[in-house]
Amino acid sequence: MMKLSPLCVAVALISVSSLVNAQCSTTDSGACKWEPFNPVACGPDRACSYDNFCLAQENGYDVSTDCCQAPQPSGCTFEFAPVICGDLQCEYSNSCVAGLAGYNSGQCQPAPPECPTGTADCSGSPSNPFKCGPAKDCQYDTICDAESAGWNLDVDCCQDVRTVTACPAILAPVSCGPPHKQCPYNTQCEADSAGYNSNICCPAPLGNSVCAAISEPVECGDLPCSYPSMCVAMDAGFSNEECCPVPQGACTQENAPVKCGTCDYSNQGCADLAGFSSDQCCNQPLDPTAVCPSDFKPVACSTANCIYDNECIASEAGFDPNSCVVVPQSAGTSVADGDADDGAEDGADELMPVTNATDTDGDDTDGDNDTDGDNDTDGDNDTVGDNDTDGDNDTDGDSDGDRQPLQSSGVDMLSSALGSFMAVAGFLFA
Repeated sequence: MMKLSPLCVAVALISVSSLVNAQCSTTDSGACKWEPFNPVACGPDRACSYDNFCLAQENGYDVSTDCCQAPQPSGCTFEFAPVICGDLQCEYSNSCVAGLAGYNSGQCQPAPPECPTGTADCSGSPSNPFKCGPAKDCQYDTICDAESAGWNLDVDCCQDVRTVTACPAILAPVSCGPPHKQCPYNTQCEADSAGYNSNICCPAPLGNSVCAAISEPVECGDLPCSYPSMCVAMDAGFSNEECCPVPQGACTQENAPVKCGTCDYSNQGCADLAGFSSDQCCNQPLDPTAVCPSDFKPVACSTANCIYDNECIASEAGFDPNSCVVVPQSAGTSVADGDADDGAEDGADELMPVTNATDTDGDDTDGDNDTDGDNDTDGDNDTVGDNDTDGDNDTDGDSDGDRQPLQSSGVDMLSSALGSFMAVAGFLFA
C-alpha cells in the first residue's frame, strides 16, 4: 500500500521541492519553472515531493504509476482519519485532504488500521474487549492481548462493547470518560454496553460543520463537556447559552467566585483569562446560607446589575447594601433577568434605590412609599386603587356617590344619532 504523508496547511505553502530529503533526486534544469504549481509525492514511500509533474518526470518518475497527487493548500483540519484513494492506493490523513488532492468520496475508503500484535499466550484470559490506538480502531479480545501488543490501557485504550445488546442503527455519537482520554461510541446505547452511563458521556460532533483547527476551548452542559472551539460544540448540539469559554492560562488559587452571565469562575482573574471583564461579572458570596436569612427581598448592585436575594447576601458578596437598589416585586413578576419582569426594557430605570423610599417610621421595606400598610403609595388617600380619595364612594368624580354611571338606552342612542344626522344634512343643503 502506497502512503502519502499529508502536508499541513502551513507547510503546503512552502515550495514542495524544499521538503525533499537527501535520498531524493533534485535535478532542476530550469525547464520546468513555467509549469503551474501542482505538487506530487513520488517513490515507493511517496517521500520525494516535487512542485509539478514536469520536475517529477525530470527526476525519473512516471507520474501515472510512481506518484500520488499531493494536497493543495487549504483549510483542512488536523483530524487523523486516514483514507486510501484511487488505483495507486494513495493514503491521506483525512477525506478533506484527499479532496484537496482531487479525489472524491467515491474514490476513497477508510484505511485499514495498522494494529500491532503481541507474542504472549492470552488463550487463558477472560474475554474483556478493548479498542486501542489514536483512532481507537485496533480491537483486542482481552486485556492480555492489548497489553501484549504494547498498549497502555489507561492512556491508549477504551473499553469496547461487552454485551450483545441490540442498539438502534442511528448516528448519535457520544464521547465518554475523563478529558484526557475520551472514548468514542456511535450511540449512548453502545456506550452503555461498554460500561459508560450517560452522566459521564458527552455528545460528539456530527461532522456537519467545517470548523477551523483552532484552540479556543469551551465547556458546555452540566458535566461539563469540553470542545476545542464553539464551532465544534455547536456541531455536537450545544448552543452559545449552554457553553462557557475556558480560561486561556493558569488561574490563581484565590477563592473569590464570580459569575459572568451563566459562567462561573473561581475568581475575577480566571474570568479575565476567559475573556470576561469585571463589569460583566458579579461577585458571589462564599457561603451566604451560613449567616444570611432566606428572605427573598432582591437587590441589584454594581453597574452589572448583580442580583442578590437580599441585602445580607449582597453584603456577603462584598457590596455595601446602601449602594444597591431594590428590585420591585409584584404579583407575577420575576427577577430572573435582573429586574421586574413587567414587559418594559430591562435596565436600572426599573430599580429603586434602597435609600429613596419615603420611610418615616422604618417600616417601608419594599421601597413602595407605603409606610403605614394601608396600600396608599402616592399619598392621595386612595388605598384600594378605585380613585375614591375622600371616602364618599364617588370613584368617577361626578359627585353622585355610589351610583353607577347612567347607561344610555337604545332610544337615547337613536335620538342622539338622528340629531347628528339632521345637523349634517342641514350643513350640506344650506
